[in-house]
Amino acid sequence: MCVYRADVVVQEKLSEEGIRYTLRRHLPAISEIEFKNSYWKPAHCAMQRACGR
Repeated sequence: MCVYRADVVVQEKLSEEGIRYTLRRHLPAISEIEFKNSYWKPAHCAMQRACGR
């Protein structure tokens, strides 16, 4: 089961470093490419890729 709190990134409006930290905290295996994509695209797209969907 995939657990990803996209609302944390949106609500707190974190800086890029903060977003990277948040993504890594919730998705430790996320790659830099996935991070870049999730930063510019809807978060659920990165979530689905990270979960192997």
